[in-house]
Amino acid sequence: MKDWKKQTVHDLKRYRLLRASLETLPGRVALLRDAAQDDPQALPDVDALARSMELARQQCDAIDCGLACLTDEEQWVLQRFFIDREPGCAGLLCEELGCEQAQVYRVRERALQKMATALYGAWDSAV
Repeated sequence: MKDWKKQTVHDLKRYRLLRASLETLPGRVALLRDAAQDDPQALPDVDALARSMELARQQCDAIDCGLACLTDEEQWVLQRFFIDREPGCAGLLCEELGCEQAQVYRVRERALQKMATALYGAWDSAV
């Protein structure tokens, strides 16, 4: 059985890198396309990189869609825990949200559940 919670956390942790790749990949694809005009053997590399770029775009779009299903508080908690992680984020969130640590973790769990459902249509509550 797929662990959707772990997959969602993994996706959130990779989000910034995926976004960054969407800044660099179009230029790299264009360079390879230019090179492929002189060297047709480079065409498979162009196709592979273009597929990678499209996959990164789809993954970012899916994460953006999942985040849009969350409240501002839930988005903030997931961003601080996974996207822009920093040491002591639970304590910082307690201060920022004016609540106890247990509440921060409940918000995180609820947000992950909603996010996993938005991304994969599934949630394994036994996790």
